[in-house]
Amino acid sequence: MSRWLLSLLYVAAYVALDAITYVQPVLKLGITPWSPQAGLTVAFLLWTGVRGAPFTAIAALLAETLVRDASAGWAPHVAASLWIALTYGGLAAARGPALAQEALLALAPAMRFVAAAAVAALVAALGYVGSFVLWKAIPLDAALGSLARYWIGDLNGILMLAPLLVAAPLREAVGMFRGSIPLAVLQALVLVLCVALLFELDVSEELRAYYPLFVPMIWVAVRWGAVGALLAALVTQVCIVVVMHDKPQGAPLLDLQMLTLTLTVTGLLLGVAVTERARARIAAQERDRQLSRAMRFAVAGEMASSLTHELNQPITALVSYLQASQIMSGPDPQGDSRLMQTLEKATREAIRAAEVMRRLRDFYQGTGTLVKDPADVAACCASVLDLLEPRLRRQGVATRQVLAPQLPPAAADRTQIEMVLHNLVSNAIDAMAAGGGGRELLIEARAMEGQVFVAVHDAGPGVSADALPQIFEPFNTTKPDGMGLGLAISRNLLRAQGGDLTYRRSLLLGGACFEMRCPVFHR
Repeated sequence: MSRWLLSLLYVAAYVALDAITYVQPVLKLGITPWSPQAGLTVAFLLWTGVRGAPFTAIAALLAETLVRDASAGWAPHVAASLWIALTYGGLAAARGPALAQEALLALAPAMRFVAAAAVAALVAALGYVGSFVLWKAIPLDAALGSLARYWIGDLNGILMLAPLLVAAPLREAVGMFRGSIPLAVLQALVLVLCVALLFELDVSEELRAYYPLFVPMIWVAVRWGAVGALLAALVTQVCIVVVMHDKPQGAPLLDLQMLTLTLTVTGLLLGVAVTERARARIAAQERDRQLSRAMRFAVAGEMASSLTHELNQPITALVSYLQASQIMSGPDPQGDSRLMQTLEKATREAIRAAEVMRRLRDFYQGTGTLVKDPADVAACCASVLDLLEPRLRRQGVATRQVLAPQLPPAAADRTQIEMVLHNLVSNAIDAMAAGGGGRELLIEARAMEGQVFVAVHDAGPGVSADALPQIFEPFNTTKPDGMGLGLAISRNLLRAQGGDLTYRRSLLLGGACFEMRCPVFHR
């Protein structure tokens, strides 16, 4: 939304709110029990800065003209409008959007926001009331009472609306109640009934009947936090304004304003304390999860080192036996020609397994040197597909490669690149087998901006939105027999070589797309 459109909407909303809440004014001036336009103004100026102050002056002057017909003459109304713009513009320039954004997150910023709002509202009240006193529109003996009512009305409006508009957009406020709408409706009905009871009693009992409103307010604040508390205060204040439209003033209006202000501040601070405690608990739980993952990852590293040590000798012996079998089989013209091919493949894979385990051990122990030889990406893709060809054939997966011509080599360890590709292709096969849909695999490779990109697309179901945030976390898996380490290890291997591994939805096949990147090798 452009700044001009936002400003015009703000001016229209300011005048509309002023007209709606123009209830029981002092001397037909803009001194009313509640001024939500002040909260709207603070939110608007916190977002736009001092540049929005002229629009505040225009909005205030339009409200004085259209709502009150500039009844005291043009001079005091113009002076009061300019003063409002200067006061709240100065507040925005001094503190910025963080003033209201942080007020819903922690107790100390919330108290600073209340203090800043109280000072700004008092300065605005002094200027507004002073302008009309100076032009004799307000008698001196009524100045102090008018000052108090204007101050509390503006402060109530700022505390209720500014944090909600700046830090809690409507979609978040509504989303917070998703799944608990009946409870929220019940709490709103209780607030409405309490306000109705308040104005049905005798004048002498009205103030005493106000105190039960604190019970549902505390209930809302404890259940929903600061946002819920401010929404509850807003519902309460709207109900009071609606009732006061058609009801003559009963209990002293200043007392009712003070009680409403106390209710709002109580709900805000209690809600912020609840929110802060909930955020601290969530942060502690996340730290525990991270520590648990780190511990399990460390254990996995130790286990990998132990397995490498224990399996190294059997694999070495296996390689020796396979090589001896190749020699003993000899070039027998009557033998099966596939025997030599099979033995060669078995020997090659046994050697590869030993190399993979050694590289993993060195990586997690931090020993050894990182190999960054020129790795032929096309050869790596071909090697992995050749290795997995029997599995691809059994699952009925059609494979396709789209490799850019003259693809430069990657500055990476070829063995580790093949490990990552092997894991990504294996995951794609499993996903398509479990999804029951298409069986197509695409490998794309290209070079751009000094990086080599290799993307593995599949036609499976993709990664669900719930699993997406933890997709690269260790021990996070959807496979019954999986450990959840493949993607975590793959990304760590690539990052150690200056690359990375990312996920996106495949636009070509409709399933998952994992893309690895590595720096281009420069001689």
